[in-house]
Amino acid sequence: MNIHSALRTCLLLVGALAASVSLPPEPSAAGWESNVFSSPTGNIRCRYAPNTQFVTCMTANDGWVAYLPRYGKAVHDDYSTWIGYGRTLQYGQRWRAPGFNCVSRFDGMTCRNQVGHGFVINRTDFESW
Repeated sequence: MNIHSALRTCLLLVGALAASVSLPPEPSAAGWESNVFSSPTGNIRCRYAPNTQFVTCMTANDGWVAYLPRYGKAVHDDYSTWIGYGRTLQYGQRWRAPGFNCVSRFDGMTCRNQVGHGFVINRTDFESW
């Protein structure tokens, strides 16, 4: 076997091995967990604080902030926090953590807690229930 044949055999084996290795799945509509996530545009950025059990989302264009505790109603504030980009939550994808569920949609980020309270925040509006 000459050097070229040996090299070709080695490359074929490496290729076969690489094809058999499975990578971790990308986030799906079923949900994924992370402490920081953002909308596809990057304007809405959210953070989960497990130690205080709050989900906080802000809009970068105007600094609106929505706070949602695990058991209470959401509140709205202006310019009180700054959140980095984090992982992108594509439209239709869900984010979940114990007691919380958020969905990224074209018209904003919707987050709910385990007792049914929540909010929708987007570039121009905030609504809570």
